[in-house]
Amino acid sequence: MKKARVDSHGRAYAGSQLQIQILVNQRSDELFQRVVNAIPALAPLDSHLRWVSPLESENFAEYRDEAFLKALGLDRLTDELYRRS
Repeated sequence: MKKARVDSHGRAYAGSQLQIQILVNQRSDELFQRVVNAIPALAPLDSHLRWVSPLESENFAEYRDEAFLKALGLDRLTDELYRRS
């Protein structure tokens, strides 16, 4: 039997999934700094950057496709997403 990777609240038990959950929810400033160190051109976005996933308040949901666009406020692009698939 395959062991579950997350608990009933979506919290990961281990691995990179847990690390991302911790960074986004508890250490987002550190995560932003690591991203900027890797991609310096993003530094001006400091005051505009907000993590939308995986948020503890949303049971650590990880969005994709249409739900991803909606989480970003870009659901108007849904038709284009499916045209390119």
